[in-house]
Amino acid sequence: MKKFVVTFLVLMNAYGSLHAEQKITVEYEAATKGNAQSAIKAVRCGKKELPHVTLADLLDKTKKAIYLKSDAERKSWNRFTMAQVAAFAAATAVYIKNYINDDQAVRLKELLKSQTWAQRINADYCKIGTGLGLAAAAMYPLVRYWNYFQLQDIEFYLPSEEVDGRVMVFRRKTYSHSVRYGDYVQHFYNTSGPIGYMTIKEKEKAFKIAAQANKRVHVSTMNMCLCLGGLLFAVSAQ
Repeated sequence: MKKFVVTFLVLMNAYGSLHAEQKITVEYEAATKGNAQSAIKAVRCGKKELPHVTLADLLDKTKKAIYLKSDAERKSWNRFTMAQVAAFAAATAVYIKNYINDDQAVRLKELLKSQTWAQRINADYCKIGTGLGLAAAAMYPLVRYWNYFQLQDIEFYLPSEEVDGRVMVFRRKTYSHSVRYGDYVQHFYNTSGPIGYMTIKEKEKAFKIAAQANKRVHVSTMNMCLCLGGLLFAVSAQ
């Protein structure tokens, strides 16, 4: 019994030491006159000092390459989306001219009839051409900007925790394996120890790109649904 108690105490002491080593602490510079908030001197996990990182430092090679050209991708996406809206407007006007006979559409149809280009459009050719255009517009953004859209999940793979109300400490999550339960598949991930830190403001600013990418995924998906809906109308309209 005595031997068991001793072993238990040793194990508890070892666990306590390990737990203490994993504790994250923030050290500050000495306060200076006129400085309302002391500067961060170091962030430590146990005895290990954590580096002050940027988002580019945290990303793997593939996502870092995407991140470094994300501004250009975002501008390109904006231009393409404006072109999509223009295409929707043109397709809607042409279909109103050819297929919609509601009284509310009479004025627009009369306006379109006064245009030479509209008079020369064959309805069947218009249907085929517009349908193909809508199909291409539906799929293009999801293919063209697929890599950029991957930035929406960076917070999942870089979980963080707030420490001392001043810094966010990051870990890295990597895929481990999957287990299938009937039709349901559960994915498992390994999470590393702390790999670096940012201030809370730095983290909020850097990770805005995830929200921006997520917003564009949703807009592109909505546009895809509109395009496919238009395509179904194009092939069914008489």
